[in-house]
Amino acid sequence: MPPFLELIEKERGAIIESMRTRSVQTNEVGRSAVLALAFGRALQDVSTAASLFEIGPSAGLNLYVDHFHIDYSRDDRTVASIGPEPSSVRLHCEIRGPNTPPLPTKSFDLASRSGLDPNPINVLSDSECRWLQACIWPGIPDRPQRLLAALDIARQSPPRLVAGDAVTDLAAALDGIPTSDHLIIFSTWVLAYINADGRQAVLHTIDQLGATRDLDFITFEEPRFTPWVESADARVFDNYLGEGTPTQLSLRSWRGGVATTTPLAIAHPHGRWIHWLEENHG
Repeated sequence: MPPFLELIEKERGAIIESMRTRSVQTNEVGRSAVLALAFGRALQDVSTAASLFEIGPSAGLNLYVDHFHIDYSRDDRTVASIGPEPSSVRLHCEIRGPNTPPLPTKSFDLASRSGLDPNPINVLSDSECRWLQACIWPGIPDRPQRLLAALDIARQSPPRLVAGDAVTDLAAALDGIPTSDHLIIFSTWVLAYINADGRQAVLHTIDQLGATRDLDFITFEEPRFTPWVESADARVFDNYLGEGTPTQLSLRSWRGGVATTTPLAIAHPHGRWIHWLEENHG
């Protein structure tokens, strides 16, 4: 019998239990390179500290974007950097296309980090962190080291992650965030796992809250899962077919009870490159 089949047979019980009780969770921190640009864009008119809240955070590692060092480049030249230079998590994002995003010049003033997930990963649990490592796709050399470094950062001050369903439990999870903080809610590759009615329910919950307090809702998702956002020109997507699934970064802002929705960029799903769509920045 081949060694792999021997292993399957030997560990049959453990494998069945894992398949029954676990779900695949990648928590790719490379997405923070894209999220940082969206956070900076959202906070341009904000003077108070921000509270980050992630829908489907897994271990919540992207909530620590301010602890990562991120370099942005164009034509093989670094054009901006953000985050602590000594950080053990170092990310790189290539800027593509004719437009330049509003590149951050300083780190973010964050008041809190929290999120809602059906099965949140406890960064203080060795077994749960090992499961997160086991879900890493093979063939990408830097991802395991980057994940471990991000987990080390999160363990120093773990996020507040609540177990629950975004469709039914989001309002209650958001209720405890002080109104003195500027609220940024975000999701990355999560809405695909919620059906169409559920996605509309999530948006309705956020819009109801936005009518009572200023907030931003940032999505980094395939356009078909955010129908409230105008999709980018299909030709932009076509330019990047074969380079991962081109993913749309969008911003829905509530200010003074009025909502505006802006498609910001198309990007690699793990943040390796970004094509900024807005023309009035840079």
